[in-house]
Amino acid sequence: MLKPRHYILLLFSFMLMTVVFAQPTINERYEIDRASNSMFGSVVSTDSCYFVGGGHGSLPGFYDRKGNFIKYNFDGSINTLTIVDADTLGMDLWLGNNLIKTLDGNLACYIYGYNADNKVGFTFVKISPTGEILTMNYNNSFYIEDSNDGKNPSTLIQSADSTYFGIVHVFNLGSSLGGITFFRLDKHGNLMYKKTFYGDSIATYNTLRSASMVQLNDTELMIGCAYRKDAHETSEVRHHTRLMKIDTLGELLEEHTYYEDDLSYDCNSLTRTADGGFLYGGRIGLYYPEYDGILYKSRVVKLNEDYSVAWEIPYGDYYTSGFAKNFTKILPLNEREFVVTGYVHTETGIMGCLVKFNIDGELLWHRKYMKVPLAESGNEHYLYDVEQTPDGGFVMVGQAFDRLEITDLPGQKAWLVKTDEYGCLVPGCEDDDLGIDNPVKTVQSKIYPNPAKNTLFYYHHQDNFEPVTITIHSIHGQQVHEWQLHSNDITCEVDISHFETGVYVLNVVSESGEMLGSEKFVKE
Repeated sequence: MLKPRHYILLLFSFMLMTVVFAQPTINERYEIDRASNSMFGSVVSTDSCYFVGGGHGSLPGFYDRKGNFIKYNFDGSINTLTIVDADTLGMDLWLGNNLIKTLDGNLACYIYGYNADNKVGFTFVKISPTGEILTMNYNNSFYIEDSNDGKNPSTLIQSADSTYFGIVHVFNLGSSLGGITFFRLDKHGNLMYKKTFYGDSIATYNTLRSASMVQLNDTELMIGCAYRKDAHETSEVRHHTRLMKIDTLGELLEEHTYYEDDLSYDCNSLTRTADGGFLYGGRIGLYYPEYDGILYKSRVVKLNEDYSVAWEIPYGDYYTSGFAKNFTKILPLNEREFVVTGYVHTETGIMGCLVKFNIDGELLWHRKYMKVPLAESGNEHYLYDVEQTPDGGFVMVGQAFDRLEITDLPGQKAWLVKTDEYGCLVPGCEDDDLGIDNPVKTVQSKIYPNPAKNTLFYYHHQDNFEPVTITIHSIHGQQVHEWQLHSNDITCEVDISHFETGVYVLNVVSESGEMLGSEKFVKE
């Protein structure tokens, strides 16, 4: 029988294991290859690193576009950087959001690029974990024979026989119809065959907009897309979600179109669920005559096995710009729980977000991430992909615009975020998750780290949210920073590198001037 001191030693050992295996949180922006325009679209997490794919180019004019493949250490430092550049083909390449692990332990993606005539071509790229380009197969006849132009390959799936399936959005130069090209590549990236599905006519539904695809079994796949009527008059616009079941040759087996939503703009990250149904994320729109336009909101939709709608989770407030909010990637955690990442607009700005929900449509928690603006505008944060990390946390990638650093041009930086298993950058932010009865603590403020050197993370939660002002004062009472929050459950990154060493006080003040919270921290 263990003595009490042995229990203590055993408990301490478990605590040490947690410390050793926990990966540090990260909230970093990167300027890749010293380009003024950088972004990340895909992330793959392993036991030893993060693999990230994206692109970068130069401003003005966004020229010299290149793809990038980066191996990141767990602390956010770059291990290897590979530039994917096909200049010998006369192409500027751009790596998007379909980086995947291959069956032989490498990574692969399907990317698009532009030549000197601004024509689009596509290239299959296979890369080793050390960053070595193993295969680079340019499909130069992919569109020419069909008079198609297009971009944004949105899905790449490797089948059990090592071949690849994918979809690309296209535009037909003759008919002006938008469509989806489904394709299959052999294990070396050579094009085996393809099939294109177009919209109906210019006067009616002119576009099928590809979004995502999932393999159902050895012989069938399901494409999720938008069936679009893009009229010039706002009241005539119609966008509906459509599912298209196809076989591996691209032959259409059945389709399901959801006309009940007039303005269903996306079917991102189509995901098969254990009960035989599907999940997808995207945006929903509503007509607002007083705005003479459309307002948008993010949402997740659950479909039953018979393709009927089981439920949907709307997220955020309706806003005039569809580019300011969207759910982009759904990640299954187990048969019942999922997270979805994307971005949402509030009066504070456009923020990256991570939302956890279950198979019954219950929202379990939600987080937002942003860099505190130094002015009233120029604060935009977008997240496109999420993966679970070995310690149970999450790593996300996207882009962050900071127009405050460049006065005449937008500064677009690649963005990497690593949180704990609760989506927290500040430890303990899960204390006030949805469903926790905490009627006494009106405001929960958490800062991290403390002491801090260059960056301070501030997490804010209110049981009954109202806009607040956050101020930071020196110990002598001098105000050194101030910003407003118009959104709840948010983590703010605050640059304190220019603060003098000493003790500071962070205050939370309501619109009526009431002090809701106060906390001290040390700047080293």
